[in-house]
Amino acid sequence: LIMSLSMVFAHGPKNRDLTLKVSAVSRAGHLPDGVSAKFVNYTVDSNVYEGYVAYPTTSSRSELPAMVIVHQWYGLGEYEMHRAEEAAENGYYAFAIDVYGYGQRATDNSEAGALAGAARSDEAKLVMIAEGGVDQLKPGGVLENEGPSINQSAIVSFGYCFGGGVLLMMGRDGTDLFGMSVFHASFPDLTSGWSSPDVKVMAHHGQLDFAGDDGLNSLHDALTTGNVSVWQTAYYGNQAHGFSDFLNAAYDPLSASQSHDSAYAFFANTLALSDCQDSTSW
Repeated sequence: LIMSLSMVFAHGPKNRDLTLKVSAVSRAGHLPDGVSAKFVNYTVDSNVYEGYVAYPTTSSRSELPAMVIVHQWYGLGEYEMHRAEEAAENGYYAFAIDVYGYGQRATDNSEAGALAGAARSDEAKLVMIAEGGVDQLKPGGVLENEGPSINQSAIVSFGYCFGGGVLLMMGRDGTDLFGMSVFHASFPDLTSGWSSPDVKVMAHHGQLDFAGDDGLNSLHDALTTGNVSVWQTAYYGNQAHGFSDFLNAAYDPLSASQSHDSAYAFFANTLALSDCQDSTSW
């Protein structure tokens, strides 16, 4: 069964006034109630990366579903940390991964473009680094003994802009993620096909996104020819690239809220989380 849903609900300049590096200590006072979070260093292919982990301090479940957050072109920053903490509030063990490397963060669009361009110049390596971040949630990863236990069959992901494109590369090349939801993604070349038919996919796309409908249509084609059984797309009228990002001039609170509410509902249904709310095991 192929599920395709189109829902109709501008890319503005960046409006960032933030500290890109926030210590876990200074951020602790701003954490949502019932959430623990901190930075975690990990290694992929002998290189050091810095992620941000957040999880609920109490849960009725013996194992939590996991949420991987893949950052935008500026690198892991305030926005991704917020989304990780939000996922923890929603009952997920969340990990915002880093695909640039320890200390590699942009402070303006020029630096962001250089970092993203360098990363995308070798897509196979970029996918390997991203998968290495996901591996930190698995047995033998640096998070194995950090906080609650993780349900290894329930690892899903959110990717934003550049990070949405990274998730789509992973799906194209083959990933064992249970699901992915991409928000105003930068679409990679998907003409080579889709190698992850079991991944549940949701995409949120703005009408005014610079990627245009051609990018969204290329995803539709890839998911269809790749025999992906469950996928949905949500189309947001009059919305530009970055509409979910409160640090972006294109931010739209309604579309940001609707896109995330629908993404959480998508995973709750495909993971059957609603059937497990009062259970201590899956």
